[in-house]
Amino acid sequence: MTSFFSSTIAGVPRIGANRELKFALEGFWSGQTSGRDLSHTATLLTNAYADQLVAAGIDSVPTSGRSYYDAMLDTTALLGVFPERVQDISDHENDGLPSFIDRYFATARGTAEAPASAMTKWFDTNYHYLVPELSAETRFILDDAALLTDIKNQLTRGINARPVLIGPFTYLSLARTTDGSDALDHLETLFTVYERLLAKLPTQWVQLDEPSLVTDVSPELLARVRAGYAALAARGGVFVNTFFGAGDQALDTLAGIGLGAIGVDLVSDGVTDLDAWTGEELLVAGIVDGRNIWRTDLCTALATLRRLQARGPVAVSTSCSLLHVPYSLAPENINPEVRSWLAFGEEKITEVAALARALAGEVDEALFDASAAALADRRHSGLTRAQNQQVSPADRERGEFGRRQAAQDKALNLPPLPTTTIGSFPQTAEIRSARAKFRKGSLTQAEYDEAMRAEVAD
Repeated sequence: MTSFFSSTIAGVPRIGANRELKFALEGFWSGQTSGRDLSHTATLLTNAYADQLVAAGIDSVPTSGRSYYDAMLDTTALLGVFPERVQDISDHENDGLPSFIDRYFATARGTAEAPASAMTKWFDTNYHYLVPELSAETRFILDDAALLTDIKNQLTRGINARPVLIGPFTYLSLARTTDGSDALDHLETLFTVYERLLAKLPTQWVQLDEPSLVTDVSPELLARVRAGYAALAARGGVFVNTFFGAGDQALDTLAGIGLGAIGVDLVSDGVTDLDAWTGEELLVAGIVDGRNIWRTDLCTALATLRRLQARGPVAVSTSCSLLHVPYSLAPENINPEVRSWLAFGEEKITEVAALARALAGEVDEALFDASAAALADRRHSGLTRAQNQQVSPADRERGEFGRRQAAQDKALNLPPLPTTTIGSFPQTAEIRSARAKFRKGSLTQAEYDEAMRAEVAD
């Protein structure tokens, strides 16, 4: 029988606290470093984050293995459904990297012959994912060697690892088709593929992320999802996680079919009744906000968790993956008063562990008192009041248009149709060189600014 866990987080960031994966990728793409270097960096990051969670007291550690770009693209690779235009790219034989890595990066970045896949926002976040491209003729062929290797590595290290995968319904609901067909026509087939995959995973628990279950879904489609998960549930230890919205619809769909756990977001739309949950499954309560940077109201959160625990088994988690928040407050140099209000990724992990211990009867009084004090201070802070008092009635009124236009023309000297970018320009070798010199102090601020202007003009 699968044993319940008490604390976890919904998902982990990939990039590294100091953007180590970004720099490793750029080195590999430019040919300055090897595949083994890139693989080594990804392994170090994956292991370090798992170790951090264990040290904090998290007893079920989420892992997606070594991810080099995006979770949806990882799923595309896992299912063997890269776009047709990159399928002829040969397997990569470089040391340490998955065999599909060249097709993977071609899908993400494009080549001279094959454009990259589209990117779009991951639900209502600013994170962007690679959109899968399917057709009526798509055939799913599992390519799970890299994932299984990474999971076994964590188990060998003594980590109570839990693989985290995009669920079949969400994957298909976010896919596009190249022939006008409906990607969800593949739903039953894909559930069968996942059934084979889950049978291979050597872990007690496996997490399937289904944020699409909090969106507007037809009753007919929900019935198909329920049937698919009823089949997967026979494996044992299947944890379906939802986020970015209230989990009532997901519970209505998934409760009572034999799943090991169901995860709900208790932050985005507040705590709802969760009437469909009867206590048969472990309820993974996403009570620590994974999207904002504020400390959790630990006292209120604990009261909510205790009410839920009276109905059945509960584990404490974040409302979503922590890839949406900064890593840690440790390197930040900010006003101490403001700092006391904040919780980044590392601090949210501490909050999850503290709530789980408190739910088991071990309350960290100092931490809970600090949480309450910070919340009260933030609500009644003199900082905001002082800023508001500096605003005069004149600040709320626009100046006369002609004067504003003349001042802007003089200060900015913009062309008739000015253009800008959303996001940053690509970093050329010249830009990187100028940045490095500026950081070392061999370029002044004025010289650096002029170098950037020249690059923009070019």
